[in-house]
Amino acid sequence: MKIRPEAAQRLQQGFQKHVDEQKRRFGAEWQNAVEFGRRSGLGQAVGIFRAEIHPPLGLGFFARVLAPIAAIPLFIFAAVKGVPGMPQLLFFLPFLLAGWIGVNSLLTLRNRYNRWLFAYADGFTEFDESSQPGRPRRWEDFTDVADSWSWIDSEVGSSSWHFDGLQLTERGASPALFNTPYNNMLDPYQSMGRLLGGLFPSTIGPTIPQFPTIMEVLSIHLIRRILDRDLATVQAGGIVERAGIRVTKDGLFLPGQTSLTPWAAIGHVDLTPERARIQPYGGGHGAKHKVVASAGPWMLRLLLSELKVQASFKSSG
Repeated sequence: MKIRPEAAQRLQQGFQKHVDEQKRRFGAEWQNAVEFGRRSGLGQAVGIFRAEIHPPLGLGFFARVLAPIAAIPLFIFAAVKGVPGMPQLLFFLPFLLAGWIGVNSLLTLRNRYNRWLFAYADGFTEFDESSQPGRPRRWEDFTDVADSWSWIDSEVGSSSWHFDGLQLTERGASPALFNTPYNNMLDPYQSMGRLLGGLFPSTIGPTIPQFPTIMEVLSIHLIRRILDRDLATVQAGGIVERAGIRVTKDGLFLPGQTSLTPWAAIGHVDLTPERARIQPYGGGHGAKHKVVASAGPWMLRLLLSELKVQASFKSSG
């Protein structure tokens, strides 16, 4: 489907108008990010991200909400004994309980807050909305990245593997899970822009502005560096372990096996968070091996692909 140049120009101008409005809306935050990057030596700012944080409900919340419910048997007993006003109270009690739960739920929503992440060419910083940009964290200070998955049982739908986030290991520290749902605040379309870009004809899709997601920033500035390091280690004769599978220059040490499976015996590696299926050359069903879901099965697929090994990854199956 072709589109006239005049129409394409009007579309592009419309998209750019929304981008400019978004930049004006978060202009102060962007300037704050630029200045912090200059002061901290993190380099050029590449994005400002925000996430709405809902603190977990504590035992105090449930105790407060359930306390009136625990008193219902006392009200019923009082009504049976003929205490004046109790029958009327029991009639209105469901409405009073609903109001009590609603008020406490609204109070809980008021506790939510925004968390910010400023991303740069050389690192990033995170902070809450009530504070200022804090400790700069440099990409070069991270020694490892691993995707983490967990199995979610569902009684109403199909059970499935859930992506928990990335285990980031900073030099001198233990691995910490990075799973904050950040959105790029310079992007007026968020994920909808990617969807529209795929649905529109090829002559229109490229005109929709696109801004990097937080995962794309991590992929460019951190995951790529760790992957290059792992690749160099294997090519130099070293061993890299991902998801419980050890990768070497000559092949794989699979879980539970002491002997090497050479590359010549591997046609395709089919990975999920639960297992690795090694398909031999020439077809066949292949053998299954359990993997460690919290130790980077997706990163393993990336490394195998860099080694020119046919590999795939899917979060189900």
